[in-house]
Amino acid sequence: MKDLLRYFKSLIKSKKKAPPASASPDLSHVSGCVNFFWDSNTGDFNVILDVDEETNASAEVLGMLMCYISDGHMTEFLAESLKYWCDSPEKMEFYTSTLKMWNVMRELQEEERRREEDAPLIAPSDVFRFKGSENGN
Repeated sequence: MKDLLRYFKSLIKSKKKAPPASASPDLSHVSGCVNFFWDSNTGDFNVILDVDEETNASAEVLGMLMCYISDGHMTEFLAESLKYWCDSPEKMEFYTSTLKMWNVMRELQEEERRREEDAPLIAPSDVFRFKGSENGN
């Protein structure tokens, strides 16, 4: 599977310019497609999956891609694809804004993870009942 990831990376690095989104991919055979859609006004998004080949090999590759997305390993591919899309200063500004927002979101997630790790499993007040008694003790 690492060889497959290296192959994907080599495809991205070897291209000077990515094809337009409407063009078909530069693959000899396409087993499926994942499309991400979003609405910037509402923040809503959707992921549409279209599988053309329901084989074990196709399931293995899709499972690997899902794992890479989950672990954040696909970010490099998305960022490179976005960079290739930029063919004007306005698009480069969008690219920069997107990467800044990605970094802000990563930092927020990291901060939340740190807070969760630092929080005690059981609050001391749940164990020691520091509330006092009815007669003021």
